[in-house]
Amino acid sequence: MGLIGKEMFAVDGCKLPSNASKEWSGTKADFKKKCIKLEKAIERIIKKHRHIDHTEDDNHIVEKDTQYIKTLKKQIKKIRNWTDDNDDKPGSSGKPIKSNISDNDSAKMKTSNGVIQGYNGVAMVDNKHQVIVAAQAFGKAQEHGLLEPMINNTKENFSIINKEDNVFKNTQLTADSGFHTNKNMDMLLEQGVDSYIADRYFRKRDPRFDNTGRYKENVQKEKKDRIYSTKDFIFDPDFRICICPAGNHLYRNGKNIDKK
Repeated sequence: MGLIGKEMFAVDGCKLPSNASKEWSGTKADFKKKCIKLEKAIERIIKKHRHIDHTEDDNHIVEKDTQYIKTLKKQIKKIRNWTDDNDDKPGSSGKPIKSNISDNDSAKMKTSNGVIQGYNGVAMVDNKHQVIVAAQAFGKAQEHGLLEPMINNTKENFSIINKEDNVFKNTQLTADSGFHTNKNMDMLLEQGVDSYIADRYFRKRDPRFDNTGRYKENVQKEKKDRIYSTKDFIFDPDFRICICPAGNHLYRNGKNIDKK
């Protein structure tokens, strides 16, 4: 239908949460320590129960804790079953990286909203009408190791559609600095891909960014020299909140406390 121009492809990723808890992530050594902690927690609860039996206190606490012990034992069993049947995932350096008991294909990764357990969803997009020509979810936090698989994925898709051996013969590739490594540059050169990928230090070489350090210093100095008094805050007696100079609401922390 002529929707794919094949003049330029752009690749980028987006980190997405999986249906798995990051609390169930770790190496086999981490899981072993977790089991020991859970077992010690059970011992402490049982010790508390013995003390309650002697003092003849309310048995309601015992019933509640008994259910909690069952939950802890299930967790211990879950961890041991997984460690018996699985090995550590090897990282790029050869050292083990964190696995996840609930979803071992996913990975622990940092995002702007904090650390999540999830996937890096990467898409290769044609510039003519933004048609996605390849997409894949990877259980890897770092993008630089995903460039070659995405190139191969794109080639495979076009070999199926148009029986093309190598779509990148006449198509340019663009990507951000997250995909830049010396290894990737060698790979692109070897494959003959006409690519444009920003490196992590391009701003330092750009004369338009020469004065950024000066502005940062001024902002830091302003923050350091900024002192507020009670006059800068607005108190709302109806809602019992203060409004700070930045316009944020400051709520009271603590009950039945009156100070000055």
